[in-house]
Amino acid sequence: MATKDRNFIEVVITINNEGKEVASKLYRQQYFFVAQTPVFMKNYGLRGESFTISYGAISRHFGKDPDHNLSKEIWEQLPTAITNPFAITEYYREIEHEHLQGYRIYTSIQLGEGYVVVGVDVKVAGRNLLVNSITTVFGKTGRITEFEVEIYRNEKINPQQAALLKRPNSSQYPSIGDSNCKDKENS
Repeated sequence: MATKDRNFIEVVITINNEGKEVASKLYRQQYFFVAQTPVFMKNYGLRGESFTISYGAISRHFGKDPDHNLSKEIWEQLPTAITNPFAITEYYREIEHEHLQGYRIYTSIQLGEGYVVVGVDVKVAGRNLLVNSITTVFGKTGRITEFEVEIYRNEKINPQQAALLKRPNSSQYPSIGDSNCKDKENS
């Protein structure tokens, strides 16, 4: 169950100011409430009652690379941004889209030339309680990967957001060998 009395922003501040070692002692194995799930998202498969994030998901990706280097201000915008995305995709393990791995929520939070994307898995948190567990938060430029299928698009998106949702050019042609290995992200 997610902890509502402790805010996930406290975790971000602690990691940033005092390091992962101190933060781990305070927050290890804890989950934090981020936002209630809007009704419309439940119709797209995000059936959890709320969005939660674990200390491990924050810590593991914090400063991992430039795409995961998010400011406190970006983290503070996350609760509103994930409930008002410009797009949602299903994310699969393979290009054939046979095994659903989770979802990606495309937020309107700008980061450099791209937008902040939230990776989400629907998990059982207890008896008859589903949560939308945030697995990663990162900045995304370029186009969606071949491992994604768009399932929701807001009617009011800008040209930059629409460009991000275009299929990769390589999906228009049959692939030879494993030329798509760069598209398979473990974010």
